[in-house]
Amino acid sequence: MRTSIQGPLRYIQEAGILRQAGPLIAQVGGRALVLLTRGSMARVGATLEQTMVQAGCACLFEPFSGDVTYPEIDRVAAAAREKECDLLVGIGGGRVLDTARAAADQLGRRLVIIPTTASSDAPCSAVAVIHDENGRAVEIRGVRRNPDLVLVDTEIVANAPAHNLTAGIGDALATYFEARAYARKEQAASGTSSTRTAVAMSRLCYELIVQHGSEAMEAVRAHRVTDALELTVHAAIYLSGYGFENGNVAAAHAVNEGFSVIPRCSKILHGILVGFGVLVQMELEQAPEEERRQLRQFMRSVGLPVTLRELGLDDLTEEELRAISEAACSVPPMRNMPMAVTADMVYQAIRRADSF
Repeated sequence: MRTSIQGPLRYIQEAGILRQAGPLIAQVGGRALVLLTRGSMARVGATLEQTMVQAGCACLFEPFSGDVTYPEIDRVAAAAREKECDLLVGIGGGRVLDTARAAADQLGRRLVIIPTTASSDAPCSAVAVIHDENGRAVEIRGVRRNPDLVLVDTEIVANAPAHNLTAGIGDALATYFEARAYARKEQAASGTSSTRTAVAMSRLCYELIVQHGSEAMEAVRAHRVTDALELTVHAAIYLSGYGFENGNVAAAHAVNEGFSVIPRCSKILHGILVGFGVLVQMELEQAPEEERRQLRQFMRSVGLPVTLRELGLDDLTEEELRAISEAACSVPPMRNMPMAVTADMVYQAIRRADSF
């Protein structure tokens, strides 16, 4: 049996770590193209530049255009090549980070990731989700290596909008249930299971989220760094990232991809839709009613939508729901379920999850 484990070369999480980032980044490279939005530039650009220059690392800022598209990836890669950068730094939300990841992979350059929110488990991963000009996901690209360094400043996370952490909790909730489903598929197919370490870490991710998530939400609303916030962010970014890459994703993420066929769903944060996707997966698996009830109760406590109405999607037509279900079954994550799943099964599961 082959066991393969992957993750970032180094992960550091600490309140105020951005102010100390220069020497850490300088260990990775000496000339960095820093990709970020104008908003992030205004909030953290001066701090990052100061610490990098003090460490002897050139800091060349590049503004992000707004989405992870093929032209944007090519543009950023060309800028890094033209400026002779040996390192890319992505600082911001998921789409900035994915663009930096894909551009670094295209050039064979090293990569530092600095998330400004805990809205998903993407920072540690070797996966970039690429979109078309309408915001629809068109490719889930696996890159050759995980980031060389991930820096998570919980001071910055605590001052980000609270709904970003809600989304991160939704994304992290899926990790255990998807790893568990994939392990069951492997057991049914070959008598072996997926990496036990990944399943165990996914379980720890779930336990920390459920135990500390509500308190973490209170902390981020008050813009305070607390132990509960630190543990929840660690679970949402590192443990969830490790869990999904080594334990795999399944129906929850497939349902999220299904929703992407509806243009207005592109405005809903990834983790919010994944959270609802967990409920759909539980219906597909016919999970015990008590497990489903407890999951919904927790989701409500952190502000995660548990119905289409709460998602703002109660007006979806029958045709749209069928299209979402078809799309969910067309992507690879759905094939990681322990049973064959049809579009009609997904449609019925969405209906049941909505009316539980």
